[in-house]
Amino acid sequence: MALFVSALIIGVFLGTIYGLMAFGMVASYRISKVVNLGQAGVAALGATVYYWMTAQWGAPVIVSLIAAILVAALVGGFMGWVNLLMADWPKGFVMIFTLCVTLLLFAYVDHILPPT
Repeated sequence: MALFVSALIIGVFLGTIYGLMAFGMVASYRISKVVNLGQAGVAALGATVYYWMTAQWGAPVIVSLIAAILVAALVGGFMGWVNLLMADWPKGFVMIFTLCVTLLLFAYVDHILPPT
């Protein structure tokens, strides 16, 4: 029973995260009419900031969580703003641009995290 309860709690949290990311993609598409593939990179950067602050610097969890949300919000907001500036560009090019930004964020995160 304990295994079921822990799996249920983890499932609810993961489902919430996936739902919020899907909502962000839908909202981004409705605003700019471009599929923004940068959501995953922004989420990975926020998770890395959280990990780095808690595990490496020893910051309290709430401070790390707030900092991770702020960093992800700033990077995501900047990407959204750039997306709106590129509104007149071909949609395929803008989508490839967001994919490239995601890959750059993943590379940066991979560079920051220690090897396992």
